[in-house]
Amino acid sequence: MINKVEFQNMKFLSHGIIEENPKKELDRVPHSWRPINSNDPELRENIRDIMWAKTEEYRIENDDNDISDYNIIEKCCRIPNDTMKKALNGRYKLTRNFLAKFTVGLKLDIEEANELFRKHSGELNLTNDFDYIVYHALKSKDNIDFFLDEVYEYLGINLDVDRL
Repeated sequence: MINKVEFQNMKFLSHGIIEENPKKELDRVPHSWRPINSNDPELRENIRDIMWAKTEEYRIENDDNDISDYNIIEKCCRIPNDTMKKALNGRYKLTRNFLAKFTVGLKLDIEEANELFRKHSGELNLTNDFDYIVYHALKSKDNIDFFLDEVYEYLGINLDVDRL
């Protein structure tokens, strides 16, 4: 959860989701960030391992052994089944917003989330407004809908086109 007054008084060095532009140069990236490695097999393995562990926890907590891993991810993270499958098999270019939804939706610890972000394009950076929201959502263990609402409210970015 974000403190609205604190957020409005922050002097962010970069804004929005950090992405690659068509020239393969980083756009809106804070100083010292490394190039995005969105096709790293180790990152995909980490995501797969976390998915399996967290979906098993979900089944135990909710006493529901019939729900598939992908349906749990779709429910908790708002990542469609086909997108998750493509992400794991390397046919989907991992993005920072994908990692944000995945880490917040599964309520990962900040350290565990930062490990994934580090392998992608760099740890969460509190000088970037999007990363700031992700960090606080992880810290507060916000649910995915609340997180998506905050991103839309503060940045005007719709991370879930099916919701608005």
